Amino acid sequence: MAFQPVWLLTDLLIYLLIAAFLLIMSYAFQREHLRAPLRQIRRQPMAMAALILLLGYFAIGLLDSFHFRLRLSTANATPAVESRNLK
Repeated sequence: MAFQPVWLLTDLLIYLLIAAFLLIMSYAFQREHLRAPLRQIRRQPMAMAALILLLGYFAIGLLDSFHFRLRLSTANATPAVESRNLK
């Protein structure tokens, strides 16, 4: 059984959001005044626990955005509309 991925518009928007987040984070890691609040999150145990929980929910949501369907076999396929002789 072969699977065919299905791309929905909402899934593509999720991937666009992830790309934007990664670009913003790469920008923030290059600037010291934006990197300082991120260091404070690392130092606080409650903030790290919340971050881990959020990453877990994010991973489950990302896995839920993958959609597959079975590929239809072309050997036994019949045309959906049969042609008629209209004489």
